[in-house]
Amino acid sequence: MLSDAELSEHVRQVSADLIVAGHTHSPMDRSVDGIRVLNVGSVSNPHAADRRACYAILEATETGYTIEQFRVAYDYQSVIDAIRRSRHPAGEFIARHFLP
Repeated sequence: MLSDAELSEHVRQVSADLIVAGHTHSPMDRSVDGIRVLNVGSVSNPHAADRRACYAILEATETGYTIEQFRVAYDYQSVIDAIRRSRHPAGEFIARHFLP
């Protein structure tokens, strides 16, 4: 995880007050230098101790925004079984994300 100094280095030239990022599958909601940085995580393939699917709803108006974050449990074993049935070349790697 990035330190505040490292995160600040990445966002220092941004003129926004909110950055929504993704792809890492790791949830993060932090503020540095007056900029909120949000990564909601992943609906699938979670990379966090809390393996529930996660998503957020962002509502923006001319005066600001609100973000509501959600976590939803689902049947991990069904996902693992489907991955293995698919014979995906990276199936076992993907399936590990769903194991405790």
